[in-house]
Amino acid sequence: MIIAPNITHPLPFEACKEGLISIIFVLEMLRWTHGDSGGPLHIRLQHNYKVTPFLVGLTSFGRPCGQSHPGVYTRIAPFRSWIVETLQNNGLTGLRNSDFDPADCALRHVAIRQLAISNVVTNQSGVFESFDIQRELQPSHVLHAERTDVWVRDTPVLDEKLYNVIEIHLHPNYINGSYYNNIAILKIDRSFNTLPACIWNAPNLPDRLIEIATVGRVDLIIYQYKENTIYDPSYASLTPRVYTYDNTHCLLADQYKKNLVQGLAPQHLCFGNDPFLVPEVCNLTSGGPLQRSVFRLQRHYKHVYGISLFGRDCGYGEPAVAVRLHAHMNWLESVLLPAKLSSQNSHSLDAVQFINSDLELFDRCDFYDESVGLCVPTERCRRVRQRLEQNEAMIFCGNGTIICCLPKDVLDDEQLLNDEDQQLEDCENRYESFRRRNFFISAELPQPKPHIFNHNYSNHLCIPFTILIASGTDVAPDVARMGDLNIYSDDDDEFPQQLRIVKVIRHQQHRFSAKYYDVALMQLEKNITVHETVAPACLWLDDEVRFPKLYAAGWGRTGFGEDKTNILLKVDLTPMNNTQCSKFYTSSERGLRNGLHAHHLCAGDEKMDTCPGDSGGPLHVKLLHNAKMTPFLVGVTSFGKPCGQANPGVYARVSSFVEWIIETLQKEGELATVHKFQPWTCALRYVHVREYEDDVVVSRSNNFETYDSDKAHLVGGDSRQRVDIFWENSIVPSRHNCSGVLIERDAIATLADCASHMGSTPSRVRLSNGNFINVSETIVHPKYNPAAGPYYNNIAILKLPFPVSIIPACVWYNDTIPDPQFEVIGKGRADLVGYNRDERVTTLDPTIIGISPRATLHSNNECRLAEQYRTLLKNGLQNEHICFQNKPFLVPATCDQHLGGPIEREMWRYSKYFNYAYGMNLFGRDCGFGEPAVAVRFNAHKPWIESVLLPEIANHRKSSTTGSKDEVIFIDPDLRLNDRCSYSGGVQGVCVAHDRCPSIRQRMSNGDSIIICSGGSVVCCPRTDVTSNPSEIEREFNECGQRYAQLRKQRQQQWEGFQPLRLRLPHFAEVGWEEGSEIRFQCIAYLISTRAVVTSASCLLSKEFEPTVVRLGNIRSGPQTTNIAIIPIGTVEIHPEFNQTTFENNIALLKLTLPVQPTVYMFPGCLWQNKTYSPVESAIFRGGNGFDPIHPMYVRDCNVRFARTFSDPRITCMVPGVYGTGEHCYPTGSPIIFRQNEDNNLFTEYLVNIYSHGRCNSTSLRIVHRIAMYIDWFKEVLK
Repeated sequence: MIIAPNITHPLPFEACKEGLISIIFVLEMLRWTHGDSGGPLHIRLQHNYKVTPFLVGLTSFGRPCGQSHPGVYTRIAPFRSWIVETLQNNGLTGLRNSDFDPADCALRHVAIRQLAISNVVTNQSGVFESFDIQRELQPSHVLHAERTDVWVRDTPVLDEKLYNVIEIHLHPNYINGSYYNNIAILKIDRSFNTLPACIWNAPNLPDRLIEIATVGRVDLIIYQYKENTIYDPSYASLTPRVYTYDNTHCLLADQYKKNLVQGLAPQHLCFGNDPFLVPEVCNLTSGGPLQRSVFRLQRHYKHVYGISLFGRDCGYGEPAVAVRLHAHMNWLESVLLPAKLSSQNSHSLDAVQFINSDLELFDRCDFYDESVGLCVPTERCRRVRQRLEQNEAMIFCGNGTIICCLPKDVLDDEQLLNDEDQQLEDCENRYESFRRRNFFISAELPQPKPHIFNHNYSNHLCIPFTILIASGTDVAPDVARMGDLNIYSDDDDEFPQQLRIVKVIRHQQHRFSAKYYDVALMQLEKNITVHETVAPACLWLDDEVRFPKLYAAGWGRTGFGEDKTNILLKVDLTPMNNTQCSKFYTSSERGLRNGLHAHHLCAGDEKMDTCPGDSGGPLHVKLLHNAKMTPFLVGVTSFGKPCGQANPGVYARVSSFVEWIIETLQKEGELATVHKFQPWTCALRYVHVREYEDDVVVSRSNNFETYDSDKAHLVGGDSRQRVDIFWENSIVPSRHNCSGVLIERDAIATLADCASHMGSTPSRVRLSNGNFINVSETIVHPKYNPAAGPYYNNIAILKLPFPVSIIPACVWYNDTIPDPQFEVIGKGRADLVGYNRDERVTTLDPTIIGISPRATLHSNNECRLAEQYRTLLKNGLQNEHICFQNKPFLVPATCDQHLGGPIEREMWRYSKYFNYAYGMNLFGRDCGFGEPAVAVRFNAHKPWIESVLLPEIANHRKSSTTGSKDEVIFIDPDLRLNDRCSYSGGVQGVCVAHDRCPSIRQRMSNGDSIIICSGGSVVCCPRTDVTSNPSEIEREFNECGQRYAQLRKQRQQQWEGFQPLRLRLPHFAEVGWEEGSEIRFQCIAYLISTRAVVTSASCLLSKEFEPTVVRLGNIRSGPQTTNIAIIPIGTVEIHPEFNQTTFENNIALLKLTLPVQPTVYMFPGCLWQNKTYSPVESAIFRGGNGFDPIHPMYVRDCNVRFARTFSDPRITCMVPGVYGTGEHCYPTGSPIIFRQNEDNNLFTEYLVNIYSHGRCNSTSLRIVHRIAMYIDWFKEVLK
């Protein structure tokens, strides 16, 4: 707001050429009003890429502000004459009324105005502007920018000639002064020598942004530089850019609404832009075009949407309206194309389109009325598009691009230029020859790059210097271009390769008059450079095409009557067998005298197809191997019916020509062999440049991809529970394709089909550790009947003479599978399985290895099985079947299922990982990749399996229906350790630790009821079965959770919200050595009893003499704490098997001279006593900074990483959960703990491992000692 003294008269305006500014105040207002009175009400208008403020009013009066009442302002316009007169009377005698004209005022200070396309930026250095316009532009330049508020000044070459109007055609429904049907046509005495625009004949516009033909003052349009203002009041042509608006949102000025009684209609086109303009910047030219340059049919064309009707300032600020030409197309055609209107009114005798496949280009053709025609390209026949749209009778010659045309309708080049029938509907083709003669070098016409060969046929590279194509063109190509997607653009020309074709070799049996053996090879001048964008495809060698979808590609036409595409397009097609395809292609067709041959392959789609121009292009499929996708050429585009009509296309089947390809290459001096074309050989040859499968691609941006190898489908490795099944060597032929699953230590589940071979049962099995075990008994499911259906009840049990050492798989006996993804156990070539990190493969490894790829569960209702399996499933899939599949197909030999091998999943249950087997492989190919495979579900056969393996339990279950037995496990939360308890039948018991009740396992095996006392480690044991009382140290270890529960509760209450409880370490201790008057604490220990701490032996022996004291309560307790205990050490017990060289058994006990008095600041931690498994989420103490996560590893993984195997179960390895390149070192003897949460900030801490040693980087595994394996030694030392 403006601050001014209390005056009652206007301040004199002392403006002059130098641009001094005056301020006009409202009379009498400032004498008593404070605030906004007298302030400006203004608008910013655009011109010269600048904005100038225009004063519209001055604040006068109003009601209390902020109450949604309008304010009243003094309008400036009525006072213009008074202002001029007053200023003249006050000394500005040279001031003229014209000085206040908008154009003059805007130009007077244009140099200092803010740019309309600038950003005002403020920083510590001050305020400055950043501009989007180049400073070096001169005023005479044509400005063309992407911003909608930037002008484009037209500088066309004007035609100075005058033309006489010979006819005027007004729309018959036009009423003078109305805005409806306001359109007319003027016919002149001769043709313009310029290219006319095309009419956009569609209801929807391709883009909201359009251009309009207008005029404006030159000096208000050009960019005005500082101190160099140009004054030029002449008018120039403009093409400003505006947006089209929906008619329902077109807010018109009142002066136009009176002539729009019915509002805007579909014949109107509303347009405009946001900024208001200084008057005279832009004025509509009535009847001027609204147009847009549209890229169609490989060219840029000016399309006119409408002509200007009314509006101000070219629609800037407030909308303007144009007449839409599309709404008047019928009337335009009636005036310009009267012949077309007559043909529309005539009745067609035969409204069908007939395709005569025997006719070819320039053949004679006969119409049904016995008139004679000529087969010519559709664009050479007058009115072909209109006739097609009107469903008139037409005859096509061979395909949809050649038509039977009456001689009088056949157009030569000159007639094509002057044909008025096609002018409106076929504008682009109509003026093509004119455009080529006069505008061939126009910047808006992109120049085509050399095609693959002259007719835009596609091809497929099969070896680095040879291309496989169709033979069906009679013009020999001379250039091949690879790796280019857009053949009319240079934007993707970084990697394409263009080579000269030195030789074309057609199949010797191919004839141009027939459609057989339509293949050829093209030899290039040299080898291509193999790259990610250019690499040879492989050939599909199998006559069976079992892929549900194949992919075709090419630069052919995009539909009937359409032109060829610039960009390589692809389409997915469905293969069709030749029997079905013969319904579309019979022996009566020209060139197919013998019908379809075995070397023909059909594929199609209801909506998509290959078209003319795609001939020779690939029909291929991408197959998976090494986490890469390799294209395999299945067919070559040969011939078909008019595209897009739901007819299948016909392709040359590549597998039928492999021998010819190899023989031809050998004749040309190439070392071509069958081995080089084998799928695995070809796939591995260029694996380093192939694209990754989608699952491993994490992200794509700016031609850069990131990958996650853990998501690859193919993973090497076998199941430890899988076994190989063998028969006696004397049985011929031998059989080696059967596997089984170890489900008990002495029992193997397999397929019933694998329980017999040549009338004999299996004699032995080979375990995963390589040991052979004889089979003692073979039991087949009693309902298995291969004659009735080999895929029903196909299960058997092989019994072994004794239990083996391998842990069997857990059988999943639930109705539902918990995770839809699981592992399928199979086998495949070693060189096709491993994850390839863009590494070139130099040697092949055909070794067959075990693999366990990921598969996905499918419901049986959605399981689309191959025909060869469906015929053997008379009753379809049942509940006993598991259907699974993976989307990609595999390169042959990548994965074959182990029949009878497990489908399994590792799961975390009961605080441990278990390997669960859902079923075993029954049938399928390629491990379920591409097409589904099926497994036998174990759960469906649970009763029979139990009857074989556990006959006592099976019989017991049968008798349980009488209610004589109670088979439940009951948990009584009210029972505690040492409480009395009882079983049915008067059996009295007591709650003891489960290890003091050896009979509890037998009760579980017998199906007797079990009572759990509160926690899972305390059971109700019959008194007669309780073992002798444990020692004091055993009770302290066993009762740790209950004995110190109250202290943990106090810890929770005392420090909740004050300090994180994880930083309170009441179990941690420090081991010290007395050195004179000082004590140095140099080892970490852990309080496991009130009488002892545990630490590493290596830390204690690293000093010259034994430690003397242990300090408790000090670690992370704070500098002011007084709750510290220092207790002398009585005895140092180093584990007797500690090896100072290998650090085996690196553990020691320190017995204290005085027992620790448990308090909330220091009390013993509990020991993890489970020897079977370790918690996954553990933490290791890293010193003063707290804890790091650390996780256990499988022993097999530890053995891989270390030279010495982990044969001692007391020692294992772990991996810290840390990342980065920094060091992560831990003190030897550091406790590794597990916190079992019970409530918020309430947990029991267990000592799981003691840290021994390891390297300090984040990826190295660390050696630890398992506490559970040393508890017996602790008890022996502390008893």
